[in-house]
Amino acid sequence: MSASFLVARLAYLASMELLASTEPSDFICWFFPIWGLLTIWISRGDNTPNFDIVTCKELRVVDKDGKLRIKAGTRADGRASVYWFDKDGELRIDVSTFADGQASVRWLDKDGETRINAGTLADGTVVLPTEDRKK
Repeated sequence: MSASFLVARLAYLASMELLASTEPSDFICWFFPIWGLLTIWISRGDNTPNFDIVTCKELRVVDKDGKLRIKAGTRADGRASVYWFDKDGELRIDVSTFADGQASVRWLDKDGETRINAGTLADGTVVLPTEDRKK
């Protein structure tokens, strides 16, 4: 543990004591806890957040231009899905499980047409239809 981390931690703890003994509107009682937390974060050496577990209802991954490329989430009807989008924002892959026990993977072409749809029904029946491009 670095010396700057220890100093920042002590500053944070001391400021929490100050916060408990002052009026909430007092600027100084809010400044030091925030300063302490920022200093702790900066003194870690690497500023990359490191999480072992992330819990959320939806996760969105964007590319360098901010365009949605992957979306994972759950819905109120019990469906859980992961979607992959191409660089133009078109859905290309859809992987889903459903509340009734079905599961499926769909691959779509650049025009949004389903080309392969693999899945299992609730009773375990396998479904694997494919569609050739219309000529």
